[in-house]
Amino acid sequence: MNPESQKKFNTVLGSGLLAAGILSWAMAFVFAVTKAEPVPAPVINNYVSFNDCRNNLMQLGYTVQSENQQLTAYEGFREDASRQLDKATIAILGCGYDLTSFCMGEGCQRPGISFSIKPPAGPRDVKDAEKS
Repeated sequence: MNPESQKKFNTVLGSGLLAAGILSWAMAFVFAVTKAEPVPAPVINNYVSFNDCRNNLMQLGYTVQSENQQLTAYEGFREDASRQLDKATIAILGCGYDLTSFCMGEGCQRPGISFSIKPPAGPRDVKDAEKS
């Protein structure tokens, strides 16, 4: 490539990159200044029936007591506490119920892991869940 064509190539390439940079900055400015319309929060209404939740907890190996529309699940200590905590998290989220109490360790009323959950009073909004 001779020096004159190299100079033209560099000029065209540089001009193109400069134009792309200016266009990118302009788009960034427009997106930063323009306000997006708020998206309504989805309603969370995904919980299972009381009996199904109790059966699921028992299938996971928990000893379950139910009273006043509240389920209390208990499991003694296992070797892998991290896995036991993961299992409790899956159990709680699987039912979609509100967590009313949780205790894990030797300082609990019953050493091991225990938690109480109850069905939600009604449909919940994501914003309400984030506030609590």
